[in-house]
Order: sequence, then structure tokens, then C-alpha cells
Amino acid sequence: MSRLQSAAGSVPPRWSFGQWPLRRKLAAALVLPMLLAFVFGGLRVLSDFTSAQQLSRAADTVQVIRPVVEYNLAVQHLAAAESVGGGGVIAAITKYESAAADLRIAVKAANVPANVKASAESALSLGQAVRAAKTQTGFSDVVINQSGNTATLMSTAVSDLGLSDDSASAKLVVALQDTIAAERALTGQQLNLANTDDAAANLRAIGQVGAETAALTRLQSEVPDMASQVRQLLNENGRRGGILQQNSPSKEDIAGLDGVYRSSNAVYSSLMDAQLTSLETNLRARATSFRTAAIVNAALVAAALIAALLLVVALLRSLLTPIRVLREGALDVAQNRLPQRRREDPRRRGGAPVRADPGHDARRDGPARPGCRRPPQPSPHPRR
Repeated sequence: MSRLQSAAGSVPPRWSFGQWPLRRKLAAALVLPMLLAFVFGGLRVLSDFTSAQQLSRAADTVQVIRPVVEYNLAVQHLAAAESVGGGGVIAAITKYESAAADLRIAVKAANVPANVKASAESALSLGQAVRAAKTQTGFSDVVINQSGNTATLMSTAVSDLGLSDDSASAKLVVALQDTIAAERALTGQQLNLANTDDAAANLRAIGQVGAETAALTRLQSEVPDMASQVRQLLNENGRRGGILQQNSPSKEDIAGLDGVYRSSNAVYSSLMDAQLTSLETNLRARATSFRTAAIVNAALVAAALIAALLLVVALLRSLLTPIRVLREGALDVAQNRLPQRRREDPRRRGGAPVRADPGHDARRDGPARPGCRRPPQPSPHPRR
């Protein structure tokens, strides 16, 4: 058996494309690209909605960052209480207790990472140590060390809150960390100036002035919209540095810095509040932007799919209508017209038999067609 004969005699399986009717083949050829477009368009919409949800969750974490920053401010103000530019201890303790309670509530939220919770717990312990030291005497070193460690932990917690997905928010977080560092250096100056038992305290205060200058210089380029507040802090920083760098500043000179320190503390508090508000506003705006883009993309994809579906239906109808007409005509001929012609023609009903042609040679001329007579053929052997 030849290859062609075997192929012609084989029956394709039921799942083979060869068994599909023409209608199904045309539908598959037109619908499959539309399904692919639907899948890819749906993935794009899903990506936009996912980005919007991530930014919304990041905006919710700002509700955690604010208690973290405010707790750090409360610890620094408590540490600097009763020193040059500081307030009263009782008022500072009251603010500290309130900020600590807010931080404990904030870190219990479900969206707070575990490392942030650990940093907050450590910071609460350090703040409690600062509070205990401020109610006693001779513990200035403990206050300096623990308040500095608290600022470091709180700065780390701010960076660990997962806001690095958005570039603008990441810049605001870096600026907030620099503000915490600058404010921590300011508190270090106050604590070292209050530590009259250490002869090198003035030198360490001068070093803290330099640390504050470095942080403010970075901050000036990071938050151009808050340049006036940063400029004021730099001017006050320069004034403090000028007095402290004298050979031996007197107690009157240091006491004269009281108003400068109070002003700087107020500006730092206002600057951090503005940064937190800007961070939250940016995240909310970005989340709204992604959500709007997702809705618009979903509407465009839906409109494109509806238009494609209508086009597919129109193409299917334009292709299948002539085929259906041809099929119906063929069925009409086979089922109606041919039987009618057979009923009308007696010869097609089995009437008079057709006589054979006597001059027809079946071996030479092939089978004779019914109703056809061949003309007589000349003999191959003519008579003499």
C-alpha cells in the first residue's frame, strides 16, 4: 500500500483540527488573538491596581512614622530639659509619656514590619532610661548616650518602613533622616554644654555643631521647598558655632544662646511635621494617580475588546453567510430539485430501456453512454 493510499484511508482523531467544522475554525482564528489581547490588557490593569494598593499601604505607614518621629522628639526634648534652651523636666516627661503611649499603639498595627517593631521596643526602653536618669543627678552621660541611641533607632525605623518603591517618597524619607540627625546633634550640644563636670564637653559640643552643619547642608539640597527653614537653622547653627569656638566662652555667653536653641528646636519640630505631611500627601497622590490610570486602562481595554468582538462577529457573518447560502443551495438541489426532475423524466424513473449501439465496440471505444448512438465506423479491411 502506498503512502498516499494509507494517508487517504486513515481517519483523523476527533480532537484533530481536521475534524473541526469551518465555523469553529474561523471563530478560533478570530477569537484567539482577542483573548490574548484581553489577557495582556488585564495584566496591565492588574499591575496598575497593585501599584495603587502598595502606595496606599505605604501612605498608611506614614501613620506609623509620625509617632516614631514624635517619640524621638519627645526623648530629645526630655534629655535637653533644664539645660540651655531646654524646657522644664515635668512638662518634658508629660510629653514623653504621651508620645510613648502613641508609639506603643502605632506599632501594634498589622502592616508594621517586625524589624520596625523591634526597633520601637528598643527605643522605648532607651527612652525609659533617659526618663529615669533625668529624675536623678549625675547621670548626664547616660542621658547623652541613650538619647543618641534612641535617635539612631528611630532613624533606622523610618528607613525600614518600606517606602523605597516610590522615588519621591524615598527622597522625603532620606530628608527626614537628615533632619533627625541634625536635631540629634542640636540636643548633643545642649547636653554637653550642661555637663559642667567634663572639661572636654565644650569641644564635644563644637563637634556636634559640625555634625549639625553637615546634616543641614545635605538637607538644603533635599528639600528645596523648605529652604527658608533650613536657611534659618544654618544661620542659628553658625551663630552657636561662633560663640562656642571662642577660647573660653563664659557662662553668660552660653546662657545667651538660650533663645537660639529654643528657636532651633521649634523650627526642627515644624520642619519634621511639614516633611511628614508632604510624605503622606505624596503617597496619597501617587496612589490616586495609579488607581486612576488603572481605571482608565480597564475602560480602554473593555472598549477595545467590545469593538474587537463586534468586528469578529461582523467578519464571521460576512464569511459564513455565503457559505451557508451555498450549503443550503446544494442541499436544496440534492433533496428537492433532483428528486423532482427524476419524477418528471420517465427515462430517469426506469422507463424504456436504452438500446445498445450495434456499431459500438466496448473494448475499443469504452462503455457506451445511455441514449447515445455512435455513427457507423468504416471497416479497417475494405472490399476489393
